[in-house]
Amino acid sequence: MVTDNLQHALSAYNSPNRDQYPLDGKTVSNLDAVKHFLRQAITQLPDHFGLPLTIANMETFRGNIPAALQVFQQCFRSTTDDNDKIIALTYLAVWHHYSQAVNDDIAQRNESIALLKKFNEKQAREVENLLHSIEAIMATPLCINPNKNCGYFKSLRGNYVRGSYTRNNHAIVIMGYILNEDGSMADRLVQRLKVAIKLARLLPDSQLIVTGGLAKKGTTESQQMLQWLAKNGINSDRIIEESKAINTIENARFSLDILHDKKVSNATIISGSNHVHRSQILFEILQSKTDRPSLKFNHCAVNDGLMTTLFPTDQTKLFCYIDALRAFGLPAFNCEPFIQV
Repeated sequence: MVTDNLQHALSAYNSPNRDQYPLDGKTVSNLDAVKHFLRQAITQLPDHFGLPLTIANMETFRGNIPAALQVFQQCFRSTTDDNDKIIALTYLAVWHHYSQAVNDDIAQRNESIALLKKFNEKQAREVENLLHSIEAIMATPLCINPNKNCGYFKSLRGNYVRGSYTRNNHAIVIMGYILNEDGSMADRLVQRLKVAIKLARLLPDSQLIVTGGLAKKGTTESQQMLQWLAKNGINSDRIIEESKAINTIENARFSLDILHDKKVSNATIISGSNHVHRSQILFEILQSKTDRPSLKFNHCAVNDGLMTTLFPTDQTKLFCYIDALRAFGLPAFNCEPFIQV
């Protein structure tokens, strides 16, 4: 019965049916269904630290940060395990930082980090670095389409003209997007490829990585992207296919492996306007968890109107923090034995 509830919760978490999820003869959001099944499981596993932790994560997905902070605080107080306390304090520090417009949240963020230092100084430093990375990337203005006036592109182009730009110096990473049911590319993915074409012509020695392994009708995102780029004038020996990733974190993780293997030192991430900061955060945080040489990342967004401000706000900002925590090594669904980023 316990396993059934956890499996039902995981199925609801993964469901594409976000708003009309069937539950006990009515329809609810899939996140409400996750909470329902986890609360049932808690009655049978009251000491399972991951169950309330996951419920708190579901509240962050809904943007209900005060409710999430309350549960994270309860998790910290209820556990006697130091490692669990460290996890709870990490969440508390990050989400109080997110809410730092309120003076009390700044104080509580600092208190959480101070407590974290008592349990594990290394983790506290890494959390402080995590918050710094989030803030630095979100303070980067949205770069559209590509814009030759962006300072980063001026620098890259200048290096190319001066002769210091080499093939292994820069790569373009095109983030995947789910294919249509017939296996064709969605318009959003084609838009990303059109931006990649422009940038590839601006920087003719850059390699291109196409990432995405989800298949429809026997073909993957990366296969479709590679074929489209080749048909539209990009030499196939410039294109590297990453065909294993089934989510955005894997897109970043597996592409990062390729970038390191190719000894690339600079990379531009191409995605939707409301997704590029999130993607760059994933690359930066995942990179920070390795001992490999650091790459410099920037982004170039599709002019799709999905983000109308220069800097992330509202839901885009919210998911920057959610993705940062997942890349940091804290799964959103953390109900052992069922764990999913």
